[in-house]
Amino acid sequence: MDPAGKERAGSSGALLAACLALLAASACPRRPTPGAPRPAVAAEVNGQIITVEDLERRLGADRELTDEIAGLDEASVYQAKRSLLERMIADVLIEQEARRRGVAPDDLRASITRDVRVTDTEVEASYRMARDYKAPSPQLQRRVHRLLAGSEEEGRARIREFAQREKISVALRSFAIPLRQQATIVVHVKPPPGKGE
Repeated sequence: MDPAGKERAGSSGALLAACLALLAASACPRRPTPGAPRPAVAAEVNGQIITVEDLERRLGADRELTDEIAGLDEASVYQAKRSLLERMIADVLIEQEARRRGVAPDDLRASITRDVRVTDTEVEASYRMARDYKAPSPQLQRRVHRLLAGSEEEGRARIREFAQREKISVALRSFAIPLRQQATIVVHVKPPPGKGE
């Protein structure tokens, strides 16, 4: 390769590395940069911030949740966002614990959720319960309707997938409970006026 070609290849590699670093940095909560303007903060976990932008990005990536809260009242939207923020806080705590242990965060998550399974009996019971369920809120009504849409077989498959995700989420949040008790966490997202927690 001629010297100009080597220079182009080297600069292309550097550009690719810089782009990948930017993507990685934008995908996860970060520590504040000294002297930089402070973004709107949703929460702080042992000094690591989760910005409102991080929360909104994660909400936008969860199409099912976005669809469920579309058009709901302010208090219901707040509850959905707060629940998502709690999952994000648990994620940060697990990532911090993985660093403390010297393991990859995905490896720690895999070890936490290795035995999480949804049985056929659980799927069948959940399907029957969902079919007869009268949801107390519009968000839950939308979720149940979405789960049961289509044939019984499709409904059962969606219920199995939903139950597996929920069991994994519960396992991760349960693992994070003692971490949370030892952590310094400040939540800046406040409920709508007059709604309380």
